[in-house]
Amino acid sequence: MRKTTTLLFGSLLSLGVAQQSPFVQRSYIPVPSAPVQNDPFWITARSFTTVGGNDGDGEYTRHAHDPNGDYYLQSLDLGLNLQPTDWFAGFFNLTTFQGAEGLDSEWEEGFVKFIAPDDTGLELRAGRYRNRLGRTNALCVDGWDYVDANLSLTHFFGDEGLYTEGAEISWRKDFEKGFFHVSNSYGQVVAHAHHHDEHEGHDEHEDEGGFEDELFTSRALLQYNITDFHQNTLGLNYAKAVGGGDLSMYGADYEYQWRENGLENGGRSVSVVGEYLGLDDGEEVRDSLAFSTMYDFGNGFSIGGRYEWIEFEAHHEEEEEEPGHDDEEEHELGDRKRFSAVLTYRRPFLDNWMGQARAQYNYDQLDSGESRQGAWFQLGFYYGSPEIR
Repeated sequence: MRKTTTLLFGSLLSLGVAQQSPFVQRSYIPVPSAPVQNDPFWITARSFTTVGGNDGDGEYTRHAHDPNGDYYLQSLDLGLNLQPTDWFAGFFNLTTFQGAEGLDSEWEEGFVKFIAPDDTGLELRAGRYRNRLGRTNALCVDGWDYVDANLSLTHFFGDEGLYTEGAEISWRKDFEKGFFHVSNSYGQVVAHAHHHDEHEGHDEHEDEGGFEDELFTSRALLQYNITDFHQNTLGLNYAKAVGGGDLSMYGADYEYQWRENGLENGGRSVSVVGEYLGLDDGEEVRDSLAFSTMYDFGNGFSIGGRYEWIEFEAHHEEEEEEPGHDDEEEHELGDRKRFSAVLTYRRPFLDNWMGQARAQYNYDQLDSGESRQGAWFQLGFYYGSPEIR
């Protein structure tokens, strides 16, 4: 039964949200962006800083770009986008952020794309890239709807998300009421050399998940629009460790969106999203659920709410070595719930520039019965057209 379920999920992955601003990378679909003034290459820049914090002696396990401390540089991202022809495109970026030992820089992505004629819908992407797995792994900080990453992104994909050095082939077919898109990727998982301070910011020695060695990922995505104003999108996800181990992942997500302007940018909109992900290590499955809703007022303001529940593997170390005891770690499953509320305001200014201000409140319930509350204010800036994806 397990093999049958795995095969059913095994060609498929997940989706995203319609792109509502020319500055905010919201599309999960790998379509090259329009160059700035038809230039063969263009520069993009994104910067996000936060102030705030949470109560308690330490923070919960977090994504490497989640807020950390009273003042925090989440990301300063510089990207080079290439699109000299209709059949070739590329993207390279360098990200700087505040790590455990101060500012840290990293080459995040660097890939090229070969695009077949429009009537085929085929694309090949090769290099280092974020895997299109789940709703949020393929997004940088500038594409997040919240100040912090979803819990599943950290616990299941690792503290920086999932990157691969390999190749991905995609196929898209448009039809009158929407589109179908499928992509498959194979390559070596990228290991990250920097981490948060292991003595600060982690509760209960929680794991940070993640795949290693070679990995196959796949996604399928179907959008069906009842009308241009009422859009439904279903995504399926699958990942399998190939180079060693039994780790696999599967899941599904669904989004309903109403847009005042239909398929055009701008106007008011409402979205409702649900996502399930399961991480299977061959012995037990860890589950996660996420539900969110967002209302865009069409004037730069948007307001949203998020609920998450996740099972994670907690490692409890022995405090003192007892006679006859090997002082080994104990592993058990725990769970965590998170409630978030967010208010965002975005406003374009000058040519190719946009500013963003965001306020967010989190309430976390831990498996131990403890709770955490946090509040952050984020300030962000965007420069340039959307990036090549």
